[in-house]
Amino acid sequence: MELHVAHSLNLIDDNKTLHIIRCNGLIKYCTLNPFGRKAICASCRIKAQALIDHVHTISNKVNVISIDENIRTEGCQKVSEDIYTVLKNAVLSGIASHTRISEEKYLSLKWINSKHDIQDAAIKQHKALSRIIKIHSIDELYCFNGRFSCSKAAIYAASVNKINYIVYDLNRGFNHYSFRNKSLHSISENTKRAVDLYNKDPTMAEKTADTFYKRKRLNLKTYEESYTKSQKKGLVTFDEKLQIVSIFTSSDDEYRYIGSDWGEGTVVVDQIEEIKVLIDGLNDKYNIIVRMHPNQGGMPRRMLDIYNRELSHRCKLVLPASKIDTYEIMDRSDYVVTFCSLIGPEAIYADKKLVTIGSSPYVKLNIGINVSNGFLAAKVIVSGKSKMDKNGAIIWANYLMSYNDKLPGFINHGNGNCSIYGINFISYRSRSIALLVAKTELFFLKSNGLSLRTVKNMIQRVISFLDGKVRGEHEIK
Repeated sequence: MELHVAHSLNLIDDNKTLHIIRCNGLIKYCTLNPFGRKAICASCRIKAQALIDHVHTISNKVNVISIDENIRTEGCQKVSEDIYTVLKNAVLSGIASHTRISEEKYLSLKWINSKHDIQDAAIKQHKALSRIIKIHSIDELYCFNGRFSCSKAAIYAASVNKINYIVYDLNRGFNHYSFRNKSLHSISENTKRAVDLYNKDPTMAEKTADTFYKRKRLNLKTYEESYTKSQKKGLVTFDEKLQIVSIFTSSDDEYRYIGSDWGEGTVVVDQIEEIKVLIDGLNDKYNIIVRMHPNQGGMPRRMLDIYNRELSHRCKLVLPASKIDTYEIMDRSDYVVTFCSLIGPEAIYADKKLVTIGSSPYVKLNIGINVSNGFLAAKVIVSGKSKMDKNGAIIWANYLMSYNDKLPGFINHGNGNCSIYGINFISYRSRSIALLVAKTELFFLKSNGLSLRTVKNMIQRVISFLDGKVRGEHEIK
């Protein structure tokens, strides 16, 4: 909400009308409200009205438009095949962030029904927003994030009508950033900004990166809570007589669906299949360790079973909740292999030979040797080749922690609690019992069992609900 307010205030111009487009509840399904619960809709409307009321106190050149009033039911499902596919992927991206699935077939019936509801809503939004842009001669559109169904519908309405769009969010370092006519996940744009930031002050970048990687290894918080802090330091359970190749996987949902926003020329592969091909390409001189990302513990049981069934007899498979030390595995490895995991830059920074398979956010920064598939990865390992340049790892860590697009009036106080020109909007967050019930339903429908991490996150969410401050893990980014 605070980012919306800040951008709205900075767009006020005596010579132009600021149009604020809001939903009044007719389109009730979206990424944040996948089951269409009235309490979640009401909570969003409260925050939207607070934004409108505040902006009205600054300027009278503000026009509020209801998206509901611009929905036309006739032919609402008719969009081009390209837009249909884009919106479908946006819907699945949001659902995957909730459920950690990599394919639709892993969805329960409840989530399948939700997918259809959100997609119908996204199509209606896209058509309504296209109509609004034309009627009001809007020449520039601003929206949050751009990845999920609501905002994807908006930016494609802008694209179809050949107007500019700006997407914004908080990056991993909790700083504001915004892109014009590009995805926030664009590899080429993020690479350009990362390099430019590094070139402004290489010495500071090196200090920032060194602190970042040291904190990661000490299991301390960086831009997120450490995923390895529950592991037992130094614990490994494998034979070191052979050369060790460690493979670190990424959350399948993140890799599969965010990858579609990375830009042209990106290669997104099936992690399990490429690991199998890689293993088949190595001989018995190698001891192969597959360390699953701790975040994969939230994936559906059927997906975890596939990892077990396909890989456990081929290699040493370390499951997400295992106490085995990620960094001890990396340190003892002769080669580290990743897909889009941050372990890639960490490995290079720790002077380990690295091979990355497919695309990743840092793929253009010359971090390790990048190949398109597991077969080529095996060939690199057998050949003994390596690239040991740390500069890309330094550039990436500095970018994650330090990049910031200035937004006048906006201050982030941490943990998602922000103010605009000294005004805090926490009081506008709903605390109704119905909202608590709706969010509890969503929390349990996307949790895979009651782990200690899940229970801790649940407690944090309840406390956040009571005092309005943001705590815990928030997968929707």
